[in-house]
Amino acid sequence: MRNRSKLFLAGIVLSGQLAFGQATTGTISGTISDSTGAVLPRANLVILNEDTGISRTAQTDAAGRYLVPLLSLGRYRVTASLQGFQTEVRSGIVLTVGREAVVNLQLSVGAVTQTLEVTGEAPLVESTTSAVGGLVDERTIRELPLNGRSYDQLALLEAGVIPYGGGGGALSERGFLYGTGSRFTVAGSRSYSNSFLLDGTDVNDSGNGTPGGAAGQNLGVDAIREFKIVTSLFSAEHGRATGAVISAVTKSGTNEFHGSAFHFLRNSAMDARNFFDLEENPPPFKRNQFGAVFGGPIKRDRTFFFGGFEGMRERLATSLSATVPSVNAKQGLNPDGTRRVTVSDRIRPFLALWPDPNGRDYGDGTAEFLSSPSSPTDEDYFIGRVDHQINTNHSIFGRYVYDDDSNTVMSQLTTSKDIASSRRQYATFQASSVFSPTVLNSLRFAFNRSASLTDNLPTDAIPAGLSFVPGQPIGVLGIGGRAAGAALIIANAGTIDTAPRFAYYNVYETADDITVIRGRHSWKFGGNFKRMQNNTAQNTSLRGIYRFASFDTVLQAQPTVFAAVRPGQSAYRGFRQNMYAVFAQDDFRLSPRLTLNLGLRWEAVSDVTEVNGKVSNLIHKTDPAMTVMDKYFDITSKNFEPRVGFAWQANGSGKTVIRGGFGIYHDQWLPVYYSIAVTKYPPFYDLLSLDNPSFPDGYLQLQRGGLPRLNGAAYRQKTPAKNHYTLTVQQQLLTDTVLEVGYVGSKGTNVPRYAELN
Repeated sequence: MRNRSKLFLAGIVLSGQLAFGQATTGTISGTISDSTGAVLPRANLVILNEDTGISRTAQTDAAGRYLVPLLSLGRYRVTASLQGFQTEVRSGIVLTVGREAVVNLQLSVGAVTQTLEVTGEAPLVESTTSAVGGLVDERTIRELPLNGRSYDQLALLEAGVIPYGGGGGALSERGFLYGTGSRFTVAGSRSYSNSFLLDGTDVNDSGNGTPGGAAGQNLGVDAIREFKIVTSLFSAEHGRATGAVISAVTKSGTNEFHGSAFHFLRNSAMDARNFFDLEENPPPFKRNQFGAVFGGPIKRDRTFFFGGFEGMRERLATSLSATVPSVNAKQGLNPDGTRRVTVSDRIRPFLALWPDPNGRDYGDGTAEFLSSPSSPTDEDYFIGRVDHQINTNHSIFGRYVYDDDSNTVMSQLTTSKDIASSRRQYATFQASSVFSPTVLNSLRFAFNRSASLTDNLPTDAIPAGLSFVPGQPIGVLGIGGRAAGAALIIANAGTIDTAPRFAYYNVYETADDITVIRGRHSWKFGGNFKRMQNNTAQNTSLRGIYRFASFDTVLQAQPTVFAAVRPGQSAYRGFRQNMYAVFAQDDFRLSPRLTLNLGLRWEAVSDVTEVNGKVSNLIHKTDPAMTVMDKYFDITSKNFEPRVGFAWQANGSGKTVIRGGFGIYHDQWLPVYYSIAVTKYPPFYDLLSLDNPSFPDGYLQLQRGGLPRLNGAAYRQKTPAKNHYTLTVQQQLLTDTVLEVGYVGSKGTNVPRYAELN
């Protein structure tokens, strides 16, 4: 399957759109010359972080160039000196995530002891990279209002980022599949084709969507320094996704103690009444969000700490409306009270699953049931981070995030409730080393875990004798549907067909990259290994589902279809998979005004296995039965990803830049693609259906001769790929304003789709 997407974007960006290189650091580069414009080799530079007091040194090469990568984020001061010239100092330079600030200095003839100090930011245009994206900086995060205080909502400020589908929440099948955070599509890619990084390490969950728990959001906005979203043409350093790379960086301590405490309150006292609300006033609503952050030095100029907590307590009542049988209909009577059908004794105990109406009577045997139940949501978020400068050339940091939340939502009939809970833990350790001014290394280890559970249970205890499958809660009673050829009118009773479900997703990550600067070349080489464990149960029809053609057939206990899993089976699977990647990137400064970005990445995942050996597939469509084997399908590993781009300064001011390029990217075969389908393969999970079953003991007939329901996955899979191509022009208008006009295009191949083809 192929798809194409094209996007024309134009915007005025305040505070600039910044380059994307390092995932958690920045770079300062430039040229040192004299007042005539002649370059100055072997000029000495000191790059000082004014927040932490930590400095780095460098020296210009034969062409007067210097480049200092792997700098921590913050405010910087650049000092250049050379015998026979005055010392020049440039301050006011702010490094943000992934930015390469170009700081060109001109030294005047004089004594080194004479100092000329200039305050001014480097040009904000992206003059060294072809990547397309934008920065959501600390000021934006701090000052823009956020409903729910979830920082990922700010991604929608970037051109080409469009909200998609609303996610559905942790309690719906769609939300559980594709993540419960703010879902969005970027430049035409699917919502689960984005890569989310926190301090440079992978925090996507098993649904591969925007991270988020049962509350559907990401707390800790006061602990996020900033984040960058790259929508197209990111360098070979990054992979795993054909959409965007969203890289967030947490705050760290400085040489000064800083902290804040906060409490935000929202309630229904100032809310307007909704059209569907039952009373004159809106349903009760109250949300409290509170917490504090604090950071500072443990030892000045060397060791720093940062910590924070945020809690949320929400009680939200929502007006709900459902269609239920009228009181007369439940007795088998017409609207005028005359007899229509005799009610079977077998169905009488189940009729209480539809509450009596309390709203309008529609006059056709159905009526309205109105309610406004309260849905409690609780969430607690903690973060702790420590940064330590071991010596001039070596530094480390460690960070741990803990996020725990829960949510309960009443069904429209109020006879069942959705219960969801999640817990996310992100731990990262990074060591950075400067072996020489031209050789640097960064080593990262991470363990990131996202655990989520969703279930649907009766509000009140229901006798075990009403279960459709022994040992399970009551299942679903549905009226109408495609199988019966009728429209769904009356709301389903019982529980839901996709419960319970859970996913405990662990990612162990190791990555290392080394930067080598040689003349006009800035080389970067690296590799990444991830071990992924997904312990999950994506149950469907575990409790059984009855379908009826009409409410009359309900009263007569005459269902058209019964579907269930063979009793005793479970969809629990322990998936295991590895991901491997190596890359090489060269940012080649062909001239002072033209930079080429040349990269090549290879990335692949291993074939999916299951720890208990519950692996089967239909290898050929004509096979009489599923084949039990050691892997679900064969995944290609020929995933080479070339990246070519350029950035050209159209004039000597450095404030007009034309950028463009081409790259190939892949969406790896991760659990979002297969965890639903392959858990329901015979002989380990038999989804069966039966026409015209008995009620309520259809499972006895089902075991003797039900028809199998089967979704398949091709035994050999090509990796979904996308080609990106861009051309943009940036013009800095004012000190903090950049205008960008651009074209972004893409073509997707081998994009998977889900369809029942038989």
